[in-house]
Formats: sequence, structure tokens, C-alpha cells
Amino acid sequence: MTLLSIRDLTIRYERSPRPVVDTLSFSIAKGDSVGLVGASGSGKTQTALAILGLLHGKARTTGSIRYAQQELVGASERVLNNIRARRIAMVFQDPGTALNPYLRIGTQLRQVVLQHRLATGAEVNQRVIRMLAKTGLPDPQRQFNAYPHQLSGGMRQRVMIASALLGEPELLIADEPTTAIDATVQAQILALLRELRQETGTALLLITHDLAIVAGNCARTLVLHDGRLLEEGSTQTIFARPVQERTRSMLAAVREGHGPAAEFCASDRGPTLQVRDLTVSYTEPASDRFWGRSERVAVQPLSVGIRRGETVAIVGESGCGKTSLARAILGLVPARGGSVRLFGRDLSPQLRGRNNTERRNLQLVFQNPVASLNPALRIKTAIAEPLKIHEPELTAAERAERVARMLERVNLDDELLERLPHELSGGQAQRVAIARALIVRPALLICDEAVASLDGPVRQGILDLLAEEQRRSALSIIFISHDLNIVRQISHRVLVMYMGRIVETSVSRTLFSKPLHPYSRALIDCVPVPDPGVMPPAPPVTGEAPSVFARPDGCVFHPRCRYAVERCKTEMPHEECIGGTLVACHRAAELDLSPARRVS
Repeated sequence: MTLLSIRDLTIRYERSPRPVVDTLSFSIAKGDSVGLVGASGSGKTQTALAILGLLHGKARTTGSIRYAQQELVGASERVLNNIRARRIAMVFQDPGTALNPYLRIGTQLRQVVLQHRLATGAEVNQRVIRMLAKTGLPDPQRQFNAYPHQLSGGMRQRVMIASALLGEPELLIADEPTTAIDATVQAQILALLRELRQETGTALLLITHDLAIVAGNCARTLVLHDGRLLEEGSTQTIFARPVQERTRSMLAAVREGHGPAAEFCASDRGPTLQVRDLTVSYTEPASDRFWGRSERVAVQPLSVGIRRGETVAIVGESGCGKTSLARAILGLVPARGGSVRLFGRDLSPQLRGRNNTERRNLQLVFQNPVASLNPALRIKTAIAEPLKIHEPELTAAERAERVARMLERVNLDDELLERLPHELSGGQAQRVAIARALIVRPALLICDEAVASLDGPVRQGILDLLAEEQRRSALSIIFISHDLNIVRQISHRVLVMYMGRIVETSVSRTLFSKPLHPYSRALIDCVPVPDPGVMPPAPPVTGEAPSVFARPDGCVFHPRCRYAVERCKTEMPHEECIGGTLVACHRAAELDLSPARRVS
């Protein structure tokens, strides 16, 4: 039985010389699972928004979208509101803009339940909290009462997934549902989506740039390119015998990559950044009913050094402190203790206490590119703005030339220069953010999930660009990511964080061949395999990360570790050096956690 039928769908915008979606046709049957893949800007998200009638007012839509025989193109808001969330639900690509910043999470999710009369009375809150817990949030009661800005990017994405699943929809549209989520939670969310489909027969339209995720979760695959349907077929056939060159290049990017990064020779490289005993904490209301504040320690005392031309990756679950560490280094949040030194000079703990040279040398590519760009500035102005501050002697023509060269280096068309941020796809906005950071030639670039929203070939182009910049100017990079395949390719060293602590520090090649901490091994096991013939593994860690307000005694990972012994429950492990790797695990010397082996 056909649930959704799209025929000759075309979407145009006023200033766009060509349609963003061009005569697109496909259908989805009840219980079907369809992957919609393609480069950033190929029309994937526009197609999803058109289905729900959520396109920008300047969009012009023709063709037909029929859901259960109801025509949705040109349908009234009353008709669309009866379908949204209850019959068709969507997990948006950017949870930061999809969530209302002025309302608590619980208030927003309650609206879904109340609007569609899914529960009454006390059951409303209970239903919301149960769904928040089911999506893997560590403290659902606290997140229920939190505002969006108090959650990490991955936590906000899980809130969006919970919101979409509340109504038990017939069709779930998931637009990059795991882009901002770490490997372990990604495995849990994908397993949850599979479980939901098995229990309820919910159909799935999965929009993603990650073909490995499509391989394990979709029976059919649609490949879009420049708004047109390039290729369609069973996922098995697409992966085994792709017809189009574009499809072949996407598969090659996810299967092959460029191998691990070259070994880093530190003998002739001085330090760019030195972090000593850095601690980050936040104070929050103790509760909604009583006066008082409570302290949340996001980063325990932490030390790390980064040399010129070195890439250090930081991995770990959402909320483990990765972004808080990066923001403290940049002075965007005040450190509670410790110090940050750049080229041997102490930096002020707050950004306003740093001079222009220090600010220029430390640049950040944010996790959420659209939110980091001024919505009122056109792209050409946004990229040129840092030059006005740090190189005021440049003429307007010289700035324009620098912007044009940088735009070309990040593989963006000149036609985008006149657009506003909301007129870009997520991947295009991310490349603009990278261009804006690199145009001032910093000494240290912090990339916070900087390529998470990019498809394989474009992502590879950005990684090549960063590697080229590093070779040319000895750029140091802190690379925060949940994608272990990318981390393996770009990093020289890897820091594995869990609940604000570093549990393992290792040379990249060593970590992936012989991890010493059980959590590192769990992250590696979660990496999806780009092969439809390989069943997705069960999530390798069970349970949820404990709340930072109720840290467990002993090793913070022991409640989820299958190798934990009695000592792990009472005694906090300290870092020790084993074969050149720093690891905080009582059993590191006795366990063999090599990915090629199973430990019983």
C-alpha cells in the first residue's frame, strides 16, 4: 500500500537560476525504509520540507505530493497541522533552530502530546520523560526542565528525535538524525528507529550523507544530484553495481578514504598551545521550586599540549565536555581553574581580555554553522568581516579577491556570495564557516564537528583543504568529532573523553589498532559499516551515561563497562603510561581490546 507518492515535484526560489528540486518522483509504501542521499545542496532537505509544507515563503512548488490520497501541495494549514507530528513526523537537521530557545524542553514536547490529544493529566509529563529516556538522554527529568541552550548539540538532537517519536507516526522523515550525535548514541538511536519500525510498521525516509548508515537501515536508496533523481534502486544493488559516476564517487569516499594520517614528528616542532589543569564548570538553578544554585563540572582538571602542525582529535559522547573544553580555550566560557598558554604566553581566561593578535590566532568552526553566521549578512560580507578587523589596511577590492579565492578553496560557487545564511544548505553553511575561520590564517583552528553535515566527496575536499593548510602554514588543529572514520584519517593524536575526564590519550594509529580503555573500544565498535550485507551490530555499551550531578564512585565508566570489577566501583583510576599510551583504567594492562579480537 502506497503511503506517500511524489510526482514531478519542482521547487524554485526567486534568485536561484535553476530549481533546487527538479521534476522529482518517488513513492514510499507502508513500512518501507528509503534512504535519500546526495551532496549538500542537492535538494534532500527541501524535498522533506515540501512534504510537510514547511518551505520558505519565497519557494514556488509545483507537482504533486499525495499522502494517503490527500494532496499536500497547496493544502491548507488546518490539513497540514492534522498530518504533522501525528501522521508524518520529522527530525530536523538543525535542532538549534528547530527548538524554541525561550521554552523549556518539557514545555515544547508537551505541546505535541496535548495538540494531538495523545494523553491527559499527569500522563502527559510521564509520556514525554519516558521518550526522552528512550532516546538515551542521561538525566531525562533534568533535561525536561532545561532550556535548549543548556544542552549540548547531541542532546538537542535527541530531544528532536523524542519529539518526532511521541506521536507514533506512520511516516518518519529523519533529516541527518545522527549528524551531531556521537558513535555510541548513534548506534542506540539507529537501533531505536529499527525497533520502532518493527513494532509499529512506521515507514522511514532517512536523509543522510553517510552511506554507511543507509547500508544498515534502508531497503531502498535514492541518489539526488542538483535536484534531480540520479539513481534509484534497492540498497543492495546500488552498493554492488552503481550506474552513475557520482554514486560511484560517493561510495568510494565512504569505503576508501585516504587512510590514516601520517605519523607526526614532534622533534622539530615547538608548542602552539599548552593547557594545564583546566577546569570548566557551570552553575544552574538547583530546582524549579526552591532558591539556590548547583554546580555542574563539565571538564575535570585536564592538561594537554598541541605542537605546530599537529592535529589532535577529541572524541567522546555528547555532553562529555568536548565543546566546553574548546570554548574555555577560546575564552568563550570562563575556566574555573588552570591555565591556557599560546606560544608560551598566558592567555586571559576571558575573550574580552585578549588582544587582536591572540584572537586572530585562535579560530573556531562551530558545530552549528547557521547559528554562527549573522542572519542579516550576505555570505560575501560574512566571510570578509574578519579581514576588516584583523587586516584593516586591505582595500575593498583586495578583500573581495581574498574572499573569492577562499570560496573557491572550500568548493563553493560564486553565486552563493549574494545569499543569506538561511538560503544555504547545512553543508554549504558549514563550508562558509570554515572559509570565514581560515581567511585570517590562524595558528590554531578548533573544528567542532566541522564536517559532520558534509557528504563524502565534499567532506574529503574539506579534509584535504585542512591538511594542505597545515602543510603550508604549520596550522595546529583541535578536531572535535564523533565520526571515528574521519578522526582516524585526519588526526595525529586522539583524546578520548568521558564525563569530563580524559580516559585515553594515544597516537591515532595505535588507538585504532590497540585501544586500551573499554570505552575507546566501544566507540570503535560503533562505527557503521558501508556494506548492506553486514547487519548493524547491537549497541556495544548498555545503559546511559550518568548525570554530572550524580557522578558514580570509582571509575565513572564502570556502570556501563562489561569488564568492570569490584575495584572499579570504589577507586578512581589515574592515568598511567602503557606502551606510549596514557590510559585511566584499572584493567588496561591485562585486557586485550584489539578490534580484531573478542574478549570474553
